[in-house]
Amino acid sequence: MLTNTLFPPIIKGGAEVSTFNLGKALAERGHEMHVVTVVPDEESVRQEHGMTVHRIRPRLVDYPFDRPEKGQIRKLGYHLVENYNPLMRARLAPIMETVRPQIVHTNIMQLLTCGVWDAAKAVGAQVVHNLRDYWLLCSRSGFFRDGEPCSRSCTDCAIVTAARKRLTSKVDGVVAVGQYVVDTHMEAGLFPNARVARAILSATPEVTDFTPRDRSDGTIVIGFIGRIKESKGVRVLQEAMKSIPADVPVRLIIAGDGDPEYMAEVRALADERTEFMGWCTPREFYEKVDLVVVPSLYPEPLPRSILETYRFGLPVIAAKSGGIPEVVEEGRTGWLYEGRDVSRLAELICALPGPGGLESLDSEARQAIVGRTDADFVVNAYEEIYKEVLA
Repeated sequence: MLTNTLFPPIIKGGAEVSTFNLGKALAERGHEMHVVTVVPDEESVRQEHGMTVHRIRPRLVDYPFDRPEKGQIRKLGYHLVENYNPLMRARLAPIMETVRPQIVHTNIMQLLTCGVWDAAKAVGAQVVHNLRDYWLLCSRSGFFRDGEPCSRSCTDCAIVTAARKRLTSKVDGVVAVGQYVVDTHMEAGLFPNARVARAILSATPEVTDFTPRDRSDGTIVIGFIGRIKESKGVRVLQEAMKSIPADVPVRLIIAGDGDPEYMAEVRALADERTEFMGWCTPREFYEKVDLVVVPSLYPEPLPRSILETYRFGLPVIAAKSGGIPEVVEEGRTGWLYEGRDVSRLAELICALPGPGGLESLDSEARQAIVGRTDADFVVNAYEEIYKEVLA
């Protein structure tokens, strides 16, 4: 059984895509697959792509993707309920009793809460948890507050997440997209009973019939793709673009969406060299760019966009944050800079070797990482972990 707060067709980030891809691949290998996810309206149980998908409504709290909690008291109440929601635990119990899974593989925990681990252990299941953010350590999930990355654990976060930390004792195996995330949680004393703790990159689909854009005009098109919010560093990228002389042949494409108010601020900062694509498919985006910038300000676990960029045969410029340096090799797959260093980012963009030079970067180094995102490689790694915790 896989659990994740959201599941396609509701997609807010990479976790939904990764959970779907893993579940579908496991089903194709003959495993009996169930998925539990949360919806704002009618509950249902349906067969989809070989999986039985159980969609349940939230209990005690509203569906936050439609109506975020307002006011400090309501927010505090929401965060405390998020530790362990007894009504959600009660809703999960009959599903667990009916399915009787051997493995319950949890992902994003919002709304489902740590009660899902309790419900799983009650029927004798082994629990594997996928660390996709910092929800177990940070009430905001990203170590990012008031426009800045956190340099230490905040007092309020320590209070709000204390119960979550204790409940990690119910987890038998831990997985994350990068080693940085695994180490951060283990060093904080979480998952004391985990017998397996390992990093596995997210799977990315094969790319066929992809034609890079025509680069004959000598212009380099750099791009950003993903959720547009302050922690993702889009403003830093825009500031860097503004500092680049007008005679440098470079353009910027921003793909993705975000909060309407924040999007209005981002659009107001843009100059005539910037294009906004809005939400689009990866192929639509990568067909228009020569290089991708990942300017994350918070310690991002490991952005799926970097892995996708390599899959499409393109290099990256990325911030030295979180797990990002694990997959960016300086001068071979791309370049790194300190996240707030606007001038250094601008220098790297100005120093790009031109479209022909970008093509000459080390494709073998990119392919070594891409190979670790092949579906079979990733599913084999998860199956190995399942076998280890069952043993």
